[in-house]
Amino acid sequence: MTAEAPTWFLRCFEIPAGAPWRQWQAARIEATHAGPLPSAASLVSVRRLGRWAPGVTARFAVAYVRRDERPVPPIETVVDGHSVRFAFASAAAARTDLRDLAVTGLYVATAVLCVGLAMEKALAARAANDLLLTREEVRARRWGVAEHRADAAAKDEDLLRRAGADGRSFADVASDLVWLGRTKRPSAIIERVRWNGPAMRVLVDGSAPPTTSDERALAPIGKIADAREWEVKRSSPSVVKIGLTPPRPPTHPARVAPTRPHVVP
Repeated sequence: MTAEAPTWFLRCFEIPAGAPWRQWQAARIEATHAGPLPSAASLVSVRRLGRWAPGVTARFAVAYVRRDERPVPPIETVVDGHSVRFAFASAAAARTDLRDLAVTGLYVATAVLCVGLAMEKALAARAANDLLLTREEVRARRWGVAEHRADAAAKDEDLLRRAGADGRSFADVASDLVWLGRTKRPSAIIERVRWNGPAMRVLVDGSAPPTTSDERALAPIGKIADAREWEVKRSSPSVVKIGLTPPRPPTHPARVAPTRPHVVP
């Protein structure tokens, strides 16, 4: 030490193995509370000797100078074979550093807040776009289904028109075909079936009628000997009148017992 250098004290200690930030925290506490000078009257500079390694005890060196000796230049020395440079900050410099750190933290917090708001707006916009896209997809799917149904209905109407069953439904046509298959004559060979309004016309191979049922009216088209096409009409549904039946009179009239006159004395 030279005469111009400030008076300073050096101390070394060890900190048990642990995370590096935990070791630094323990080292600062040890340097502040176990120093040779009161903390209010000294400036402290802590340095690690060597590199951190997991499961290895860390060794630290701490230098103390009196607070009244200012300004304090950095001190360079060799401790346990390690070249160490201790730098001391005065109270004003510490307050300036603290103020700069606070301003920097405020800037960082503001930036993080702005980024968070931007991300929130972006996520909200994306959610709105996804919702709009989903609605458009549902609407397009509905339009597609409606268009498919319209095409199917148009094809059904075209098929019914070709079969001569204009204004009728597939249920009615299917009902006629089921009836024809159920009542068909075993020897009849049906070549074609078409409709003429409410009547069904059946083209058979031969002159025999296509069905043996009398549920529907059957009439040949043309001469019966040369007839190959038959017209089948649906029979009108029978009307059943429902009313109240008057009560029948009793077969034997009820006998009433004769009463005697009551004489008042």
